[in-house]
Amino acid sequence: MTHRTTIALLACAGLALGACGEQSAEETAPAQPDTQQATPPADTSAPANSMNTSPPTAADVQQATDSAQDAVEGAVEDAAGQAEEAAAQITDQMRTAMTGYLEQMSAAIGSLEGIESQMSAMTKSPELKSIIDQMQTFRDELGALPDETLSALKAEFSAQLDGLTTRLQQEVDRISSNPDLAGSLGELLNQIPSLG
Repeated sequence: MTHRTTIALLACAGLALGACGEQSAEETAPAQPDTQQATPPADTSAPANSMNTSPPTAADVQQATDSAQDAVEGAVEDAAGQAEEAAAQITDQMRTAMTGYLEQMSAAIGSLEGIESQMSAMTKSPELKSIIDQMQTFRDELGALPDETLSALKAEFSAQLDGLTTRLQQEVDRISSNPDLAGSLGELLNQIPSLG
């Protein structure tokens, strides 16, 4: 082998080794991010906020106020119309039932006012039981009415109904607070019907 051939072989071997080193470096080196990738431009054609953010004008406020006032007035008129219609449906029979109920309330008050002892409680019990039964009969008749009609009827008799209800409750409370009287009349007192 000549000197030239040896040099040529060494040169080829060196080139081959160099090529292998470059390849293995490329294979083992971590991938670098591509900094040449283009960033898409921001879309400036769309507005930042597509909603109308301008403050309301005085005309807008006035229009909203007028609309709200019209709605309230309409509701009041509807309620008044319904009350008038319910009042127009009240019959003499309904008024008679309410009057009967109020009369029995008054009788119950009178009966309870006379109870001061266990003896008087025992004496008054049958009378009070009869009154309560009659009250319940009228209460059942009135309770069968439509709610609107009953409300209108109660409004018509409100002065009497409120006064008698207060007095009856006072007597019930007086007797209930006395252990002797409550023991004799407790069950009857719980049976006194109310119009609610």
